[in-house]
Amino acid sequence: MPSQPLMITIPLNEPEELGEAIERKVRGMVGPNMFLESKRQNDAKWNYTFGMSYTEMIDDSRDTCAPVLCAREVRSLFSIDVSQNQAGKYAATLPSIEMIIETMNRKMNVKASKSEEIIVNKGYERFLQLGKISVNLAPIIRILRAVNDEGRVTAKDVHHRSGKVRNEQYLSFLTQIDYLKHEDNSYVKGSKFDKIGGPEGDPKLKALLAELIHSQHDYLQTYFHLTMMTPYVRLTNSYYYPSGTKGQMLRMLPDLLRKYQIRYYDVRKPEYLIKDHVADMRGAEILAKDGKYIIGENQLFQEYCSEAQC
Repeated sequence: MPSQPLMITIPLNEPEELGEAIERKVRGMVGPNMFLESKRQNDAKWNYTFGMSYTEMIDDSRDTCAPVLCAREVRSLFSIDVSQNQAGKYAATLPSIEMIIETMNRKMNVKASKSEEIIVNKGYERFLQLGKISVNLAPIIRILRAVNDEGRVTAKDVHHRSGKVRNEQYLSFLTQIDYLKHEDNSYVKGSKFDKIGGPEGDPKLKALLAELIHSQHDYLQTYFHLTMMTPYVRLTNSYYYPSGTKGQMLRMLPDLLRKYQIRYYDVRKPEYLIKDHVADMRGAEILAKDGKYIIGENQLFQEYCSEAQC
């Protein structure tokens, strides 16, 4: 049975300042890690917003490095309105414990997703160097290469290579984002095609694809199911997210990297697959190696920390 909303009341003659009394009550009912984030008054009502602090254990595979507890917090977990009731007391209704936990988990997932977004934004050119990503994007690459080399492409030109419906969807998508323009039953360069850097030929094509991964990563996954990049992004984030939390590059063995992936994504990949993906990413300078340990690539880590405010 779902838990019920929580009710708090405070006498009007409470000796504490109202905000302090509310915070004490909330901590007693929800947990000692709750903190009062902000408060404001509107006529006869007071609004209080609460967050919650927590700690995350950050491990390093080196025997000389003890696990470290790093402080984290989730802000704007819930807000409550406090007003006087008919019994002459200050009263407020809190969300149920079940709802607070659900919100907490969702906001923690958002933090991990934000970190993942930073990884894609800072490392998109590196991800493009992964051979499996290029294979996944092959239909789009063929279309862009034809326009880049020939100046135009027709739907018929690409239909014979793979599925007609899917290719029409790719052409429509590339037109919507102004990579292409529909003109006289053909597709020609759109306004963004020439604006994106890189000389003609393969450098131009690589620049177009890098920007596509950078700006349309979520769309490509959601609508075209081009998910080959997903395990690489998740594994990369499973390294950089805890490293950023600690503020320095961790040294990890594959089993520890796997544990972080389970923690953040609840994904249980076999260790041999973790090793294969790490080898691929080392070749693309997304991850590196320090002796037997997996580490981050220094420039990418610095760019990540600058954005993530490590």
